[in-house]
Amino acid sequence: IMKRKCLAFAFSIMVITGSAQKIQIKKGVILKDKEPIAKLIGEAKSTQETHLSIVASNDKPMMIIDEVNVEFRSFFQENFSFYKIKFPTLSKSLTTYMQLGGKTGGSEKKMLETLYDSIGSDFLTKDGLNAGLVENFIVKKDDSEKIKNDTAYIKELVKMGREKLSIPVSNREKNAKIKL
Repeated sequence: IMKRKCLAFAFSIMVITGSAQKIQIKKGVILKDKEPIAKLIGEAKSTQETHLSIVASNDKPMMIIDEVNVEFRSFFQENFSFYKIKFPTLSKSLTTYMQLGGKTGGSEKKMLETLYDSIGSDFLTKDGLNAGLVENFIVKKDDSEKIKNDTAYIKELVKMGREKLSIPVSNREKNAKIKL
């Protein structure tokens, strides 16, 4: 019985790996199974904000990815970032905390692979975007309200912290602790 389970597991891994599509980027052209499907404009680097566009062969943008860094300029709160992803050909967009390209940011290829894994292996073809897969992705990954609420909440915490620290030390109670 154990041999059968191991054999079945090994076979399923072979099927999954064998059917996976290979994504490549060569000189700004996105290749899927060595066939050109779109162009990639921009760069993704972990040291700066990402601004990428995926455009069709007729140069119409199909997908625009912009990373937004929120800076609070406070030692109370670390900065954070999120992505705004627009699908102009579908008139759709989302804002997400999703890690594109891994935890440390990364390359254009890693970002593209993450999108293929998250949206679906056929979301981008030489014929354009798969509207159904993109719609499902937006429903599952749109964090617009959460980002809006988190940003407002953190800004309020930072403001309260600054107000508490602006009280002169001589006016504070002896051995008092600052509570936010």
